[in-house]
Amino acid sequence: MISERQQEANRRNAAKSHGPTTPEGRAAVRHNALKHGFTAAEIILPTVEEKIDFEQFRAAFEAEHQPVGPTEQVLVEDIVIARWRLNRIRKMEPGFFALRQEVLKRRVKDDFSSLDAQAHLALIVRDDAQDADTLGKMSRYEGRFERTFYKALKELQRLQALRAAVSDSGNGTVSQSPISPDPEPPPPTAQASARGPSPAPDPIPPPNITPQPDAAPEITLRLLTYALVVGAIVLFPSLFFLFRVFKGKES
Repeated sequence: MISERQQEANRRNAAKSHGPTTPEGRAAVRHNALKHGFTAAEIILPTVEEKIDFEQFRAAFEAEHQPVGPTEQVLVEDIVIARWRLNRIRKMEPGFFALRQEVLKRRVKDDFSSLDAQAHLALIVRDDAQDADTLGKMSRYEGRFERTFYKALKELQRLQALRAAVSDSGNGTVSQSPISPDPEPPPPTAQASARGPSPAPDPIPPPNITPQPDAAPEITLRLLTYALVVGAIVLFPSLFFLFRVFKGKES
């Protein structure tokens, strides 16, 4: 635990440092934040990977995407690291099976010599799943690095497209053609001027539209006639029957 005396000394020392004060010193450190956030030594595995291979790998991505500013630079770094580690995992898979085959060589010879090579690989996967699950962990790492790669790539493409759109708009490259006015009528010819102004055309009379009464369709008239006949046939006997009934009661 830091004593109060040490804390006071730290505060005095911090008060004495205000960073570069001269224009030359400020110019020297103004781009510190734009430097690479990682080095090849922090990413490569010295025993199986070469620094020059990684530098060429990173240079290829930077040449393709040409990042501008610290945000795009960080996204390119994420792309490079994720893809480099993804390639590493995929190269480790053959080594994993070679190692397990060597470990299980005697067991396969004693107990599974009659099976083919594919069955021996299945035995390796089964034993690993029941033990350390190294293959499963490698698969999860592969999926994580792949998601990181495509996520950073998508965001980088979005930012660069936005920057390009803003740049085009600022340079005035967006086409904004003015609307052309209506064309003026041609001047009259000498022959037309000699004849004088043309007479106005006769007005077109409106069409004579007389409303006509709608005629009922023939089928409607037939149905109405049949209904009247049937009604008369039913109604007259009923009236005659009622007349007889009331007349009999009066008698």
